[in-house]
Amino acid sequence: MRETVTRHLTHAGYTVIAAADGPTAIARAAGHDGPIHLLLSDVVMPGMRGPEIADRLTTDRPATAVLFMSGYADGLMDDRGILPPDTALLTKPFTIPQLLTAVRTAVGTQHGS
Repeated sequence: MRETVTRHLTHAGYTVIAAADGPTAIARAAGHDGPIHLLLSDVVMPGMRGPEIADRLTTDRPATAVLFMSGYADGLMDDRGILPPDTALLTKPFTIPQLLTAVRTAVGTQHGS
């Protein structure tokens, strides 16, 4: 999934910093000098959950928008308290146009577009 999403986002003109797990994502973000406009993360990942990655990344980079993706039903996510209310969530399976729309919306919402 990561490779497919990376390929399509890159093809759409986005610069992607991909990571296989939470600790790697945090390390790569810390080593990146420029802005990070969006964190796109699965909710459940090896090493740490997506919301923890988001908390750590947005503490240092509050302008970073966050978009989660998950194969779990929205209701289940809310019932377990895994995601805060009003969290941007792209539910799997999704199409590439749905991915691109969700990314544009998340970045536009964060940056006032």
